[in-house]
Amino acid sequence: MANPGPNIVAESLTRGQAVVSVSFTAASVAAATCADQPVTVNGVAVGDAVSVSPPAFATAVAVASATVTAANTISLRFVNPTAGALVPTAGTYLFNITRPYPAASSVTDFGVTKPLNAGAIPLSS
Repeated sequence: MANPGPNIVAESLTRGQAVVSVSFTAASVAAATCADQPVTVNGVAVGDAVSVSPPAFATAVAVASATVTAANTISLRFVNPTAGALVPTAGTYLFNITRPYPAASSVTDFGVTKPLNAGAIPLSS
């Protein structure tokens, strides 16, 4: 059977998307632990979806997740599975930030009730 494509269970509309680069130097991560470290990224809001690309994978420390924890703040969770403390790679981290549209509420049901102006927002507006 040919690939029928993705199984989309709910439509997710995007209000805006941006790639932001931030110079960041992380603190040391203790052995066999995870550590959350805040990064200031102007313009992010709670509810935004975030993915991150570190500058390199020079150490055994990995970025496990990136979450917007407050306005203008992304929390990076670093994991260190080794037996010794390590410092994540310093440099320019790229954040892909997606802001969903419409904002979730008790009135809006994603993929069922759609505003007439759904879609990409031009940079000029």
